[in-house]
Amino acid sequence: MNVRPVQVIAALLSVLCLGFMTGSLIYLLLTTVFLPDPQSLENIGLIIYDEGGSIAAIVGHFFMITAFGVAAAYILGRETGRFLAESAGTPNWSYRLLVTLTVYLSRFPAIFIGLVGYFLLVIQFGAPWTLPTQCLVFFLMVLPTAIDVCRIGKDDPKAVGDGVLLGTIRVWLEFLVMFWIIAFTAYDYTKPDPETHRSIADFVSSVCESGIMPNNPVNALMVSLLAVSSITALINWFFRNYALRQK
Repeated sequence: MNVRPVQVIAALLSVLCLGFMTGSLIYLLLTTVFLPDPQSLENIGLIIYDEGGSIAAIVGHFFMITAFGVAAAYILGRETGRFLAESAGTPNWSYRLLVTLTVYLSRFPAIFIGLVGYFLLVIQFGAPWTLPTQCLVFFLMVLPTAIDVCRIGKDDPKAVGDGVLLGTIRVWLEFLVMFWIIAFTAYDYTKPDPETHRSIADFVSSVCESGIMPNNPVNALMVSLLAVSSITALINWFFRNYALRQK
């Protein structure tokens, strides 16, 4: 393979530019988002350990939520993926709609899918914010990714397993970043209080409910992030399906 000097120079310049942008983003995050308020950090610790709670109990709670959500999403995603793969030869409007939704939502921030699920289940239908509801919300967050990877990797079980695993990790990373923002960066508005919030689930529930109220900065933040994420996901979908001609 013959590589011209101009190609090497272009590649080096690209690495320098991309490295500069990545380093700047990391520096910005470290100096603005990831600097917790000491009082907020203390209150979050008190909420975690309230009523004899422990790290082991919290990990077990999160493990149950993850296990149910991933198992249910994988089972439903596997069968849906098989249906889509078998229908690919004779695509109709329902096939195109389902593929479009899964492709779009699998690239959409899962944290917002969880917020919509919380709003519908807890606020609209009055479901208690207990373990079954939390498992159901997590299942909704993982499902689009599970369907998409099962459709793409229908002939390779290892690829499907890796895709579902990476999708689950992505969901938890998004949740952790959002939790850090609402617990620390937005401390003046979310106000974690051990006297009011008896657990992490109570605190998240409080933030979700207060975030949909008018004139709340947290609400404005969530709406802004939702708008940016929707536009980004739509651009990615349009680019993939039309600019690259990939179906």
